[in-house]
Order: sequence, then C-alpha cells, then structure tokens
Amino acid sequence: MFIINKLSRSGANYHRLPVVILALVFFLLAPVVCQGDGVSSKTAKSLVAKGDRCFDDLDFEKAGEYYQKTLALIQTDGLWVDEAAVRNKFTTVLWKIDELEQSSASGHESLQFCLDHFGWNHALTVDALTNLGIISLLNQNTLSLMYLEKASMIAQRLFGEKHPTVATAMEWIGMTYDS
Repeated sequence: MFIINKLSRSGANYHRLPVVILALVFFLLAPVVCQGDGVSSKTAKSLVAKGDRCFDDLDFEKAGEYYQKTLALIQTDGLWVDEAAVRNKFTTVLWKIDELEQSSASGHESLQFCLDHFGWNHALTVDALTNLGIISLLNQNTLSLMYLEKASMIAQRLFGEKHPTVATAMEWIGMTYDS
C-alpha cells in the first residue's frame, strides 16, 4: 500500500505496478521452483530418509536398496539431491554387508565424483576417502593407510583436531596398524 501511495503522489503510472510485482515475485521464486522440489525430488529425499532409518536400525541391505533407488532416480531424472552423500552412504552399506568388490568399485566412483564436484578439501571427499580406507583394510590392501591418512589430514584441516570425523579416521588408522 505504501508503494501505491508513493507512486500515486509522484504522478507515476501505478497501473504498471502489478506487472512489476509479478516480475519481482517471479525472480524471487524462480530459484526456489527450479531447485527440484517436484514430485521426483521429494521421492528421492523420501528414499534417502527411509534408507537412513534402515541404516540406523542396522538393516544395511534394505538401506542399500533405498540408496540404490535414489541414485537411479537422480541419474535418470537429472535431479539435484546430494548425490555425493548418497553415493558415500551406498558404499558404506556395501562394505557393511561384505560386498567388498562392489563397495570398492562404488567407493572409487564416489571419490571421483567428489573430486570432480568439490575437490580435495570437502567433507564428502573425506567420507569417500575413509570408505576407501576401510574397504582397503577389509580387503587387506596396502592402500588403506594412504586413504585414511589423507582423510584424517583433510578432516583436521576442515574441522580441527577434536572433531568426530577426525577421530573416526584416526580410529581406522589404528586398526590398520593393528592388522
């Protein structure tokens, strides 16, 4: 109302005001609409949430099914959901159910995805490196220590020395030395 009064007092053509308001609303809401809040995006988010619940309940096979469905949905519909996080979760599920060969392939794909999209200094890259370190340890591969030390170094740089992500990497480094 203030804008209309101000325009009418100034002699401006306030009959154009609805067009201006519509344009403003469009430019303000367009980014929200374009972020993928459609049915498919909601489905993907719902699948991730279901997978997370199954993971928390230690039903890793069911969690893996949900994450795999999410990845298929993301890849076929071109949706932006945090694909790197879902890839990391799926890789974690695979090594937890002893699908070590598949988890290794998934882990390498996840790391490459993270590096392509975020670079080395990102939390999701740390997760991918930690997964590969754990998978390498379970496969009795000598690369385990390299992956875990790199994950620990990046995590310390990102979060500081007293962060759970750093502690997790350090714990797995200790297990690598014990094996």
